[in-house]
Amino acid sequence: MEVMDQDEREELIEMLVDNSLSERVVQRQQLTGDNGPGNQESESLSKLKYEYALRQLLDNYFGVHAMEVTARDLQQDIMGMVSDLHSERIGSDETESDDSGRGATEELGPESTERDDFFPVDETIEADGLVTAFEAKINAIKEDVGRADPVTFRIWFPWHLRWEDAPESFQIYDLDLDRADDTNWQNRLEELIRDPDADGAGHIQDELDEGGYDIWTTTVTAKSPHYAFIEFKNGLQVLSAEINHARYHLNFSPLAAREDSLPHLTDVDERWTAIQLPFAMFWEDDRTEETTAPDRGYQGCNVYRHGGLPEVELSYPAVQERLGTHRKFDSEGAVEDILLHNALVEYQKGLTASDHTRSFFNFWRVLEELTVVGRAQKSEVVERAIFAMTAVTDGEYDPIIDRVAREVWEVRNDWVHDSGWHHVAEDHERVAKVLADAVIDLHISEFGGMSERDIGRVLKWGAEDETKRSELENVLGKVSELAPD
Repeated sequence: MEVMDQDEREELIEMLVDNSLSERVVQRQQLTGDNGPGNQESESLSKLKYEYALRQLLDNYFGVHAMEVTARDLQQDIMGMVSDLHSERIGSDETESDDSGRGATEELGPESTERDDFFPVDETIEADGLVTAFEAKINAIKEDVGRADPVTFRIWFPWHLRWEDAPESFQIYDLDLDRADDTNWQNRLEELIRDPDADGAGHIQDELDEGGYDIWTTTVTAKSPHYAFIEFKNGLQVLSAEINHARYHLNFSPLAAREDSLPHLTDVDERWTAIQLPFAMFWEDDRTEETTAPDRGYQGCNVYRHGGLPEVELSYPAVQERLGTHRKFDSEGAVEDILLHNALVEYQKGLTASDHTRSFFNFWRVLEELTVVGRAQKSEVVERAIFAMTAVTDGEYDPIIDRVAREVWEVRNDWVHDSGWHHVAEDHERVAKVLADAVIDLHISEFGGMSERDIGRVLKWGAEDETKRSELENVLGKVSELAPD
């Protein structure tokens, strides 16, 4: 993301403070004389401005991934900080404009504008300006978060994948997913069922009693449970995409099989695969057994889907070789792998989407990501994808792929830009999926360690016609001969 200049920062910070909850309360009281609804349209627009400014400033001032927290974790601190700045601005404005000695602060009472000193700093708006005071408080928040000790979360999840001859552990990023072969998970779930604050624990037990699930477990270290759970779901989503790609590598799944979803699972449309995120998870952190507040630790559960999930039987030897070609996404290479990571997330969403139109656009996003086209080069997506298809199959595929692929671009373009858009047909979706498989395969087999710029250059060359490619090869050959050893 581009770094904001001073004017942009000041404009956004003013927008944040001027449209904060504190300011909206002041405006409402001034308009109505009480705490009534006020002007709902104006308040809604003010809230929109606040949320926009907050999102922009969070993106530019906080590296939440490095801090191991989420925007949700920072919300209370940010709101307190903005309330401070709002109170300080009111105080400054009254000092300058209230000649009668009686202003908004006196009318609204001390509680409305009394400063909380949320992360107090030496800098003030009056002496140093709004931007400097804001950034000083931001730095104080960062220091406070940085001093917090990381917490290790133990997560259990009922995996509906029934593996044959599978290893006892899978690895994705820093997550080691292990079979839970002890009774700890059952003890924890029973405690959650007795916990009045753990909503959904009884439902998890009911689903386990009814369906066939293996319990797996992993640990995540982070400074907030929200961040830990995002990391967990993110890693499992990518692993699911890898398993699916290995299982359905360049495979036309029969349409009848795709429509064979269980009748009672009305919210599960098994279009391409039943390999999805687990229906639930439950957890504890490494302070759960401590009794001294406020660091006594926590336990809890989350139910993502009611009605469970259909069991999927998988033979690990059948997918092992293909699965082994996928990158490990270890923490050291995570930044370099972000392109493939994002594409695999979209790929998995496309495989599990309940509607073929939505699935089509998920697969299109895979093609956009991995063909590395610029904003003005969208029309090249299909040409580059067909080159990938040719490369990974040595050209041994049915010409119908080419014919439908030409329509894929037209359908996508008409949908986005033309009010008379074409219908997305299921053959468009299926070919988009096959092209996505091919581009993923090319990235895995050939592009490991290459920069995004170089990948784009290779695919741009590949999308040229044969004459143009030959001319470029000749030029590159001559340049290579002239280059010093």
